[in-house]
Amino acid sequence: MLTKLAREVDSLEHHLALGLPIDQATYWATNAAITAWHLVDWAYADMTDAQQVSLGATLGVILTGNAGADRFTDYVVQENDLHVVLKPSSIARFEKVLPEVTLTATFTLADGTFPQPYDLIVRVDGDDKPHEILHVLQRASAWWESFVRQNGIAVQS
Repeated sequence: MLTKLAREVDSLEHHLALGLPIDQATYWATNAAITAWHLVDWAYADMTDAQQVSLGATLGVILTGNAGADRFTDYVVQENDLHVVLKPSSIARFEKVLPEVTLTATFTLADGTFPQPYDLIVRVDGDDKPHEILHVLQRASAWWESFVRQNGIAVQS
C-alpha cells in the first residue's frame, strides 16, 4: 500500500510537471487521496493486539475494543495532511472537498523552462486557504511511510 501511494503521488507530480491534460492529473490525485485514506484501515487491520496496546499507550489513546479503529482514525487525521483532503465522516467525505483548477500564465523563462499551466488545489469547508493537492499528498505519503516503519506495521516475520 505504501508503494502504491508513492507511485500514485509520483504519477501526479509527473503529470503536473509536464502540463498534461487536467483529467489525467485529477485521476492520479483522486487515486492517491483514496489510497492515503485507506491506509488508515490497512494499518489498523495489520496491527496485532500487542501493537494496538503499545501504540495506544504511546499515543495516549486506547486503540483496542470496538472504538479502537475510530480512535486510530482520529489520531491519523490530526497528525497528517489527510484532514486537508478528506473528512473522517462516513462515505460522503469527498463531498466536503471542492476541487478547483487555478490557471496560471505560461511564459518562457531565461533557461527555456515553462511553469506548469495549472495547479490542482482543494478547499475544505470552513477553511479559506487553498491547498495544493500534490504537496498535501507528498506529505501524507511521507508521514505514512515513517509511521508504518517506526511502529513495525506490516513487518514480515
